[in-house]
Amino acid sequence: MIIDRHARVVPPRSSSKAISRAMGRLIGKADRDDQLRALIWIGQCRLAQRVVDGWEGHVVRLRRELDAAKSRNDRWASLLETMFDPVGSFQKRQCEEVAKDLCEQLDAELGEAREALEEARSALDYIDSALDRLAPLDHQLREAGERLARLLREDRERLHLLALREEHFRKQKADRTVRTLAAVDALAPKDLAGLVRGLLGEEGWTLLGTRMGRTVVISARRPAGHTIAIFLPLGARREMKPHLKVADVQNARRAAASARVGSVVVMGTGTATRPARRYADSHGITLVDRDGFEQWAILRCPLDLGSSHDTDEAVK
Repeated sequence: MIIDRHARVVPPRSSSKAISRAMGRLIGKADRDDQLRALIWIGQCRLAQRVVDGWEGHVVRLRRELDAAKSRNDRWASLLETMFDPVGSFQKRQCEEVAKDLCEQLDAELGEAREALEEARSALDYIDSALDRLAPLDHQLREAGERLARLLREDRERLHLLALREEHFRKQKADRTVRTLAAVDALAPKDLAGLVRGLLGEEGWTLLGTRMGRTVVISARRPAGHTIAIFLPLGARREMKPHLKVADVQNARRAAASARVGSVVVMGTGTATRPARRYADSHGITLVDRDGFEQWAILRCPLDLGSSHDTDEAVK
């Protein structure tokens, strides 16, 4: 075997000349198979160490994000002690709740990450089977990174919404004509339909028609040709329902089955149940409940009234 004398690899020098001579003889007799065994061994060690290093980095990042969330939580808690304005106190309490939720989720993630790191380190003691032992932890490391990214993204979105609410409250103090959610709750179905039609018109939709009944149906079309059917389910007393349920979404889907619309939207000022959300997601139906309606009608956040199933064909 030819030894590359220009390689930047230096054998360890032992204080024993006999051991150094033995090492030299082994290197001199090494063949191709010996090199491959060495490369495989080194590759296994490096891959195993990569998983351990990944979990160590993830733990450090989680600890940093958790410390920042705790600091933010403590700051909002101290501000609440000096707040006397009901609106301002409500906003600060919402900010504290967002920070508290983030702290709890990050703390749980950090506990799991520490356990995974401990298992990854212990797997290094069994280098022959380390890769098999570390394969699940490597997969979970990627999932943990995705969960952390999702947590931080949702936290930013919640803070953005609170900032929009704060801006709205400030405008409300200066302008009494600003729309409020309480005022929307007091609207009759006909007036609520008029509000939705007005918002659609402001956003460039062409109104096709409105049908009043047990369910208010508003049809509209984008200039590009995309059409939607918005359903506003009503209660037995012809008033807006406090909750949007699976039956409301299912009825809207059935009613739109014969209409050539791009997407179906079920909208209301009540909260949506989790089964209703799951049913809507599984059938490509946009569900806008109380929070979404507040963002669109009051805070004027852009609202995507399309869906991932938009085809401008009959809803199946």
